[in-house]
Amino acid sequence: MHGKGSVGKGLFLACPYPLSGVTGVGRFTRDLKQALETQGMTVVVTAPSRAESETGEAVYNFHLRWKVFPSIELALLTAYVALRRRREFQVIHVHQIHLQSLVTMMVGRVLGRRSVLTLHVRVPIAAGVFRKIGQRLIERGCFSFSSAPVAVSPFVASDYGGRSVTVIENGVDTEHFRRTETTRARMRPRLGIGAEMVFIFSSRWASGKGFDLVAEALASRRLVNHSFRLLLLGDAAPDELEELRVRLENLPNQNRILSIGPVPDVADYLSASDVFILPSRYEGMPLALLEAMANELPVILSDIPVHRLLVERAGAGWTFRSGDADDLALKIANAVKDGLPPNWGLKLRQSVLKHNRFADTVQAYRSIYERLARPAE
Repeated sequence: MHGKGSVGKGLFLACPYPLSGVTGVGRFTRDLKQALETQGMTVVVTAPSRAESETGEAVYNFHLRWKVFPSIELALLTAYVALRRRREFQVIHVHQIHLQSLVTMMVGRVLGRRSVLTLHVRVPIAAGVFRKIGQRLIERGCFSFSSAPVAVSPFVASDYGGRSVTVIENGVDTEHFRRTETTRARMRPRLGIGAEMVFIFSSRWASGKGFDLVAEALASRRLVNHSFRLLLLGDAAPDELEELRVRLENLPNQNRILSIGPVPDVADYLSASDVFILPSRYEGMPLALLEAMANELPVILSDIPVHRLLVERAGAGWTFRSGDADDLALKIANAVKDGLPPNWGLKLRQSVLKHNRFADTVQAYRSIYERLARPAE
């Protein structure tokens, strides 16, 4: 892009998820902003916030107050910021099929700005005729106003079959997410962990991520005579908070569970752990999993397509039947009983180094920004 401070060097990032998440799209947006700024770009970011609205330098975290249709409030606030700061950017980058994405790209079209749309996953549409119609209209509009649709995996691209979509896989900082014995030796006593095997779940506490399957597996008879610990990192989906709280409180062997909740950085907790669990029912290219792989953690994953791809690509990891808590419990029991295969951790990290480095992801997006910033011929 052009020289520092020029319109051509600016980017407007709109994210429909909080930037403070343990991992996921919000975390990716935050890391992308920081990486681009170190390269001299001006980046304006808008996202919802779980706390009161906070506005930093070129960061707008909106505390949404509308109890009904909060996505409309988010879209309007984002559009206002885009109009107000229109002289500071020439390219727009939005995430997911969302009303915020559609409205932001529409504003961009009026301003003469071209847009990147990143598709992280195709979330199943909730029941209800009007919801389905609304989602389909938003999806159609997003593709209509996007100059460069991008999918984070071939499976996400295929979910939007018949459309021209570029695949740019998510990446993680492999220097930050690196297993160290020093960190492990410091964290385990701090967490009250001895020599037992430690499993970790670090993602959103929601049924889409299979958190209910983790709880159900922990209650399985298969695990009664096995000694292990489980770290739970992340925060609960607001509409599932009470149900998940009751599930956790009613689990047997509560001393097995360390419910950590949201943390600013999961890297140290990954180093303290032995096995990563992700029972998601659907995923695009899960950042939490890539972080664990970069930390050389063997993985137990639901057998959805992207998980199978990552396990087969690395030649390491276990999968279980998606949605089957008993099969998940069996895989946990086998890992405790049989131990971890040698070199699995190294194989998983090498796969991330080859395919999912954050620096490569940033460069791929930057190439698109530079192309879109050039005047149309």
